[in-house]
Amino acid sequence: VCVACHAEITADKPGCTALDQVFHVDCFKCKKCDTKLAGSSFYNIDNSPICDKCYQASLPKFSVVLNYRECSFYASFVD
Repeated sequence: VCVACHAEITADKPGCTALDQVFHVDCFKCKKCDTKLAGSSFYNIDNSPICDKCYQASLPKFSVVLNYRECSFYASFVD
């Protein structure tokens, strides 16, 4: 039984195993954007599959400012 849709896995609706669970191939999607993930790499975030694009977008973004005259370094996180 597919954990996403709760329907049976059949020959015409095959399944895959990920995160110690069984999904239909068509039901195994990124939790954030619904991109199909069967056969692709993904990240396990809180026991949910997340595609690379959504994972990268969730990482903190930062800016780096170098002041060569004073030889100082400053980095800050930005939204």
